[in-house]
Amino acid sequence: MIKQFRSRYGDNYSYVIYDEQVLEALLVDPVAVEQVRQFLKEKELEVNYLINTHGHGDHTRGNPVFRREMGVKIAAHEEESGAVGKVDKALADGDILTAGDIELEVIHTPGHTPGSICLRNSEALFSGDTIFLSGCGNPKFGGDARRLFKSVKQKILRLPDHIKLLPGHDYAVKNLEFALHIEPENQFASGKLDEVKANRMQNKEPSSTLGEEKKYNPFFRFDEERLRLQLDGLSEDPTDEETFLLLRKLRNSW
Repeated sequence: MIKQFRSRYGDNYSYVIYDEQVLEALLVDPVAVEQVRQFLKEKELEVNYLINTHGHGDHTRGNPVFRREMGVKIAAHEEESGAVGKVDKALADGDILTAGDIELEVIHTPGHTPGSICLRNSEALFSGDTIFLSGCGNPKFGGDARRLFKSVKQKILRLPDHIKLLPGHDYAVKNLEFALHIEPENQFASGKLDEVKANRMQNKEPSSTLGEEKKYNPFFRFDEERLRLQLDGLSEDPTDEETFLLLRKLRNSW
């Protein structure tokens, strides 16, 4: 089971992944401290690990509370230990974290930060700040856009289309507006923007799958000729990486 919480003070998402049979849970970036704490109490869940997708403060500020109040162990990629603070379990690509019958695989996706990770099971991808609905992370806070491109192309885009995207933030409206700025004729982006706005009116969180993202997320569509034709500043025969880097640069100032 997966429970998503939106922070009351911003656009961050926190996640509780839990097995109702054995009452074990994993926490992902639990900055919605009060909501997560209450949910754990109501469900009588024992937390196996608190996992940070990276070391930025808007994803780690819940760590001290859960460590102090519940003795929760902190897990993060080994390259983020300096930013996260005390790490009880240093993670590497391919590691598996469990809660009862639930297994989450660690995917090292450097780019937003050197030690950024995503977590996946057969149904969902907890993407932190690597991938958002119709967007990707900004590498200007200690990351590298070229490494981010490789993470997207070599790891994220190879995952199955049915996988549900569960990101670290909700930037859906602005990201989709940027997608339409890049591809004005993209009907998938237009339809998704209408859907997201309608859901927002009903206090529903936006959602997507990796298969959907391939239809409108410009950072998944760097090899599309129609998209490239909309961009000024590319070489005559641009590479996928060149296109991705230009998209990231345009998004930074858009």
